[in-house]
Amino acid sequence: MAISSSTSRTQDLVPLLCLLLMAAAAPQHSCASPPLPVTLPGCPDKCGNISIPYPFGTKEGCFKPDFEVLCNDSFHPPRAFIQMAGAKITVDDTYYKTNEDGMPDNDIGSSEWPIELVDVSVSEGKARVLGAFSYDCKMNDTYHAVRRQEIDLGYWMPFSMSDADDVLMGIGSNVVAKQTSGPQCQSYLLYQLSTRKTDDPVNGSCSGQGCCSANLRSGGMAATEVTIQKNTKDDGGFYGDGVSCSYAMIVDKSWYNFSSPDVDSDAFLRRNAAGVPVVVNFSFGVDGCPNASEPTPDDFACVSNYSTCIERPPVLDNVSIPYFCSCSAGYEGNPYIHGGCQDIDECARPHMYPCYGGKCKNTPGDYECSCPAGTKGNAKQAPCTDLFPLPAKISVVLGLCSWSS
Repeated sequence: MAISSSTSRTQDLVPLLCLLLMAAAAPQHSCASPPLPVTLPGCPDKCGNISIPYPFGTKEGCFKPDFEVLCNDSFHPPRAFIQMAGAKITVDDTYYKTNEDGMPDNDIGSSEWPIELVDVSVSEGKARVLGAFSYDCKMNDTYHAVRRQEIDLGYWMPFSMSDADDVLMGIGSNVVAKQTSGPQCQSYLLYQLSTRKTDDPVNGSCSGQGCCSANLRSGGMAATEVTIQKNTKDDGGFYGDGVSCSYAMIVDKSWYNFSSPDVDSDAFLRRNAAGVPVVVNFSFGVDGCPNASEPTPDDFACVSNYSTCIERPPVLDNVSIPYFCSCSAGYEGNPYIHGGCQDIDECARPHMYPCYGGKCKNTPGDYECSCPAGTKGNAKQAPCTDLFPLPAKISVVLGLCSWSS
């Protein structure tokens, strides 16, 4: 039987239709995005391995007031230090002897250190610095070396402690850690006379046995001293041979996971001689975010399009309301730079912005994910489902095959 020309043309279109459907279902690949701006044009954006995003900067004209950073290249790799007036770590070294009545402090000396910058998150308005920790180290049967350290971030602007990220922590078998005008915590280990041993602390736990912690006073602080209470008891049964120490600090709570070998040893001191990480907030202004109906202040920090202003609570009893900047939802980059917030290409990041088998299309501040032809559903949330049940599709395929044969 002769096949009509129209039937022949229809048969020729079937493979083409299949190719088009396959192309529509294939994942869409976006071109690589240009690197996001970090700092102002012509300004260094790194110090050694540390990224230095604006408003921080290492050269004149590259930073906002109070955000100057010294890049010290005498270290290898170079290290970054905050240069704001008044920002420092103060160290007081003393000693005492347990066989002296009252155990008086004997001064050794004091010194001041600059605050080292570890990293910066402009999207959160936070930075990590190396902060101070205090310790009481038993050097022999009677002699204790004590170091008290204070971190001072200057006046409350632009830096303050992050009470959401930092905690007061004490480590030792018989230690009380105290924060100036703030909380305290006590760590202890019970000494069993029958075995002449202390209870074993539990790794990872900081509930009072070998390690204690307490939340900081809310509202942030610009300066804080952490002290450690002298060990007034006969500690011969608590310690083994060699140097043993107790510690008190304010520290990023996500950084330290309690390890029992740190109890009453100098291991923690040797590992962290440069300091421990502390999260600080950085902020701007004193009157909060401007209202939409008001003129934008000349010194307003959120200069990029698609940036947003976020107010912080007043710092302690100060009535001024600081703020920080972030890119709006669907955008990323540096809100403190003109043009710094750029659209996120969600289609290039399927692990973060899923599109389950659908066709992904990037849009300003968002993305679309549509199900392929013949399917339905919300492809952002779950794989698309077929419009037609499997038996119906089998019948159609069999019909096409028999018709084209």
